[in-house]
Amino acid sequence: AQSIGEPGTQLTLRTFHGGGVALRIAESTSKNAEFSGIVSFENLSAAKRPDGLLVSLNDKGRMIIKTDGRKSGYNIPIGAIIYPKTKDKVETGAILFEWDPYSIPIVSSQGGLVKYSDIILGVTLQENWVDERSGGKQFVIVEDRVRKHHPKINIVDKNYKTLKSFSIPAGTYLLVKDGDKITPGTLIARIPKEIGKSKDITGGLPRVEELFEAKIVKNPAIVTEIDGICDVDEEKGLWKVTVTPEVGDARTYKIPTTRYLKVHSGEFVRAGDSLCEGAIDPHDILRIKGPMETQRFLVNEILEVYRIQDVKIDDKHIEVIVRQMLQRVKIEEPGNTPFVGGEIVDKRRVIEVNQQALVEGKKPATYRPILLGITRAALSTESFFSASSFQETTKVLADAAVEGKLDRLEGLKENVIVGRIIPAGSGLAEYRKLTLEEETAEAEVE
Repeated sequence: AQSIGEPGTQLTLRTFHGGGVALRIAESTSKNAEFSGIVSFENLSAAKRPDGLLVSLNDKGRMIIKTDGRKSGYNIPIGAIIYPKTKDKVETGAILFEWDPYSIPIVSSQGGLVKYSDIILGVTLQENWVDERSGGKQFVIVEDRVRKHHPKINIVDKNYKTLKSFSIPAGTYLLVKDGDKITPGTLIARIPKEIGKSKDITGGLPRVEELFEAKIVKNPAIVTEIDGICDVDEEKGLWKVTVTPEVGDARTYKIPTTRYLKVHSGEFVRAGDSLCEGAIDPHDILRIKGPMETQRFLVNEILEVYRIQDVKIDDKHIEVIVRQMLQRVKIEEPGNTPFVGGEIVDKRRVIEVNQQALVEGKKPATYRPILLGITRAALSTESFFSASSFQETTKVLADAAVEGKLDRLEGLKENVIVGRIIPAGSGLAEYRKLTLEEETAEAEVE
């Protein structure tokens, strides 16, 4: 924990220097081809506009450009306008797709008439003046105080049969009016991203600390636990998202209609994908995808914060810390071992005890990995020397005395404290007892 705490005092991200306006310029709005090649798409769900251009309907699509021996992939954001088609040849520098980085778009995959539902001026709809000189005004959805109304935009055919329905969360700007005729791929509304917040508050050290301390995320995204096809229904102010796998039972997730859904009926999702907007909780990733994927997620999320600020840090520095966060496990069934159910212990110790139990023909303990924040990970280490040098010294030493703990001096910190050679590099136990043959030969000659 000190290894991140100490440089954290000096590591000033550019948050404090750059103003909000300057940071907005840095957001790119288009992607250009790095080299010429043939275009193909993966996992793309798109609507075709009357002018022939495609509009992305999901954020899982990728554009692949291939040429002799080279391949490059680009993630396509939702609402992006895509210029090349499958098997088109693009030249170096050509614009591949454009998008609005400052809002989440709501795009209709169907053409038809716009029909408002529960969108009432003064109740769930508010008029906002955007520019007094040009007289521009925009309509924004606001939360109904009594929560009786659930604003929706329905796309209907000429017989007023609903083809597509969109739930509109509070804070959304409407881009179509009731009764408008639209074509597939039309942008019907946009949800502004909190630009200042995403860049300054979550984009700074507080976000890094939140990840390193493995804090419970506020309003986390709801994550699917299985691969499968989505089916979206609505009941009593909740979205009911049912994920049906090819084999096995379906899972149902209930999401408030005030939150923006990222998936739609018929879409394929993978375990660990978020179903609605919000930050993904690393504890969910650990539960669904396991420790390896959690480590990858944490390293990427932490480095992303620094990447936005143009600070380059090698992966290994973060990986060393993340490894320590996943060193502990929680005992579920103790079997015939000295552990207690629910006890949090070091993974290496459990493996050693389990191996011994198997040799003796006893039942080993079962356990599951847990994610600890760096402060807790440092305090719950096996060595009381190491823990006491960090925080809560009196408490750690008192607990060690009461339990009659033995410190085997296996780590770096405890060896530094008592003045021994640290077990790293040439100080590792297996190297300490080695003697070079050449040296002994020379000694014999003398």
